[in-house]
Amino acid sequence: MGGSLQPPRKIKILRPGSIGSLGKVENEEEVRRIKVQNCTVDGATNGVRIKTWPTSPPSQAGDITFEDILMINVSNPIVIDQEYCPSGSCDTASASKVKLSNIEFKNIRGTYISDFGVNLKCSSLVACENITLIEVNLNGTKTLKEKGQQEKFSTKGSLNGLAVYNSNFN
Repeated sequence: MGGSLQPPRKIKILRPGSIGSLGKVENEEEVRRIKVQNCTVDGATNGVRIKTWPTSPPSQAGDITFEDILMINVSNPIVIDQEYCPSGSCDTASASKVKLSNIEFKNIRGTYISDFGVNLKCSSLVACENITLIEVNLNGTKTLKEKGQQEKFSTKGSLNGLAVYNSNFN
């Protein structure tokens, strides 16, 4: 191949920055070298998100960058959800087997209206690896009293290699 990059053939990019539903079907190809850049997400439920299904067959997704994204009153600005189950009828007792690695969130700024600015829900079976947040500046819009109960950052599951640089979560 001589160093040429072949884009993945099976990927769903939903809205400006949602990558999913990884691991829903057998024999999915790897998802690699994805860059979502220069977006504004205004009033949406989700900002930038990677979602995988529980009980998924083994697969991989990596080298994914979300960069230069403005959030305006978004409920969930930054999400990794490896327990994605929209109908509530999934077997969540089995963890996702989609390996997520080398995911970068860079220069993401703006406001959010939910309890979490960043929610990293990784698989308990296959750890997320090398998740990096660089210059992420998110501000919750709740009142001062509500902000006392507002979380800013949430993690769950197995996570190897989390780095946060020059970021602020208010």
